[in-house]
Order: sequence, then structure tokens, then C-alpha cells
Amino acid sequence: MKAFISVLLVTTLALVSCDSTGNNNKPETNLGGSITTAKQSASDIPLHFKDANEFRLFLDTNEYGDEEKIDIINDFFDSISGYSIGELTQSFASIGSNIEWDVDLISQFKHNMQKAIINDPNLLISISESLNKEELERFAKFYLGNVIWNDEFPSELYYLKANNSQSFKVFIDTFYQRYQVMSSRILNTSYIVADKDGNTNIRELPSSNSKRVGKFDNGNKVTALWIEGDWLFVHNNSNVGYVHVSNLKAADSAINRLKSDDNFNKVILEKEADLDMDGDSDFISVVKPKEQDDRNFDLEISVYRMVNKEVFLWQQNTLMFTDPINGCMMDGLENISTSSGKFTIKYTSCYDNKYAKRFVSFLYDPQSDDFKVTENTISFFNSESNDINQTFNCKNNGYLFSSYNDDCEWL
Repeated sequence: MKAFISVLLVTTLALVSCDSTGNNNKPETNLGGSITTAKQSASDIPLHFKDANEFRLFLDTNEYGDEEKIDIINDFFDSISGYSIGELTQSFASIGSNIEWDVDLISQFKHNMQKAIINDPNLLISISESLNKEELERFAKFYLGNVIWNDEFPSELYYLKANNSQSFKVFIDTFYQRYQVMSSRILNTSYIVADKDGNTNIRELPSSNSKRVGKFDNGNKVTALWIEGDWLFVHNNSNVGYVHVSNLKAADSAINRLKSDDNFNKVILEKEADLDMDGDSDFISVVKPKEQDDRNFDLEISVYRMVNKEVFLWQQNTLMFTDPINGCMMDGLENISTSSGKFTIKYTSCYDNKYAKRFVSFLYDPQSDDFKVTENTISFFNSESNDINQTFNCKNNGYLFSSYNDDCEWL
């Protein structure tokens, strides 16, 4: 906390200069870049929002009802341009590092605070520099708590990465911890960068025309969280962003073990389970075919069997993921969940020109040495709100490697 006080004093002194009488004699630049008349005091923030203690008293008081408290919080942020970065740093840092995000009404403050920081990421730099590591970890948990980012990496963290790499590492660890708890679309698949040029560009968005936010060198190990088209959203301790799937290979994948140099760098997702229930691990791999260009999102699904510690290609089905309309099926590949003798694939499909969620489960059948479809459902949903409109059961389409495709005939 001593470091916090000293940095705050330096920040405050740097923001204003005083004449011999102690009065500010220069205009002050506030959030948004506006110039206002210099303040006579360095403590103009309302008492409720000066620090965590005052804010906690405000939340607990019976003097105001909940609606009044929300109005007071909103009024504070409506006048935010009247406060200096130093004052807001003291307020946000104290409240964010000392109050849990699930306290009643705290979300109203936090969401307003996030908007202020997004509008001026320098605030996040100032806050990060004012807190020690333990306080910063608490602040990051508060800042990212109870938020689902809808597959969008917080833009202000890119700014933090460029200006304060140590603080960025704290935030990045917290972000992925929170994301994994809240999102069902977690891949958590490890990859190794393998680009013919020796390194690969990291993009802010899943497009080769998007802003470049860094590079991964060949051999860097990264972890993928989600898929969008031909792009994987990946991270390691120092970088984060979108990388084209052609520039990655799955770390320790079954394909890699087979040393198939023709295919090893196209693994999208791989899961491990004892699928034939013989006591040895088997592997399910989803792969982008080498011969297809970037505009084609068809995918192959393959199963690899482990026998006497050797990996062999067991079966392959190129009909699992086809892309008849606008690439939305690949965009929505969410996960493969596994258990002994069974696996379930979850993905987004296009059906009758509508978006739909698909859940297909396969159970190992020792007689046919194949996987019988045991569950096959399709749910239409609103692509903007993600709300499910209606769900149908499809006819079971036989066996994965002999007769299954993604068509759905209603029961």
C-alpha cells in the first residue's frame, strides 16, 4: 500500500502545478480530452466513492433505497469528466481491490467503471501501477468477475499489454480463469506455432485484414479457447489474439505421433478417452483437410486407437461437418465431451437457412466396431440473443463411420 500512496502522490503532482500560494495555475486535462478550470482541491470526488470503506457504508446504508443508490452511482459516472485520473485511480483501485464483485449493487458501479476504462485505458495503467501484486490480483478478479465476454477479448487489456506487461500477466491469468468457469465453449487445446515463415501474426479479430497485435515465433506453445471460422483464439503468458489454423499444429496430437507431415498442422480440436473400453486411451481429432482453401469450412473427424502404446488411425468420417451455407457450422464448433465408450459433439449448424445448435452423442458398439448414434437433437436459436426457440429430436442416423451425416429428419 505504501507503493500505492507514493505513486498516487507522484501522479497527482504530475497532473497539476501550483503557484506560491498553493493554487493550481494550469488548466487540467480530464477524461475525454476536455479542458476544464483547474480545481482548488484534489478531493472533489463525492464521499461515497472516495474509497472502499466509504463505498461499503454507502451500499449498506438504509438512508437510500436501491433505486436511489443506482441513481447516485449513475450520477457520479455522468460527471466523471470533472475528475482527474489521479482521483479516479484512488477511487477505482480502492473499491476494485477491496470489494467482492457479487456484493449487492456492485455490478452497477463495476459496469460503469469498465466503460470509463474502455474509454480511457490510461486509467487501467494508472490503477495497475498503484497496486501491489496481491491487490492487483483482487482488482482483476473484481474487474472481470460475473462477466461473459461473448468471445470478445477485452480491448483495454491489449492496451495494458503494450504498456505494462507485468500487470497484463495478472489480468490475462484472471481472464482465462473466469472465462473457463463461465463459458461452455472452452476448448483448452494446446498448439505449437508452425508457420513456414518462422513466425505467425496475431490478429485482433479473426481476419487477415484485422489489426496485427503481435507475433508468435515457431515453437511457441499456445492454448486455444474458441474457434471462429478458420481462426483460433489463442493465448500464452505474453500474447493473445487470433491465429490462422494453418499456422498451428496440435501439441502431442495423435496425428503428430503418427508423424504424418501432410496433416499434422491442421488439427482443430483433439480429445482423449478410452473409446473402445480396452483400458488404453484413444483420440478423437477434428481436422481441416489440406486440399481445401480458406473459404471452405468442411472438416474431417477421425478416431485414433491406441494398441500396445502405438497409435493407429481407426476410422474417419468426412461427413461430420459440412458447410452448405455461409460457413456457420465451422464458426460454431463448440466442444467434444468424452467419457468411456462415448462422446458427444456440440456445434452450430445451418438448417433451413436458420442457425441451430446440434448435440450428437455416439456410443461404441463392439459388434460393429463403430459408434452408434444414441442422441441427436437440433435446437433453433436467435443468433443475436442466443435464446433457444424450439428443439427437435432427429432420427438416429445409424453409425458414425458407415452412415452418419448431419441431416436431421424429425421424429
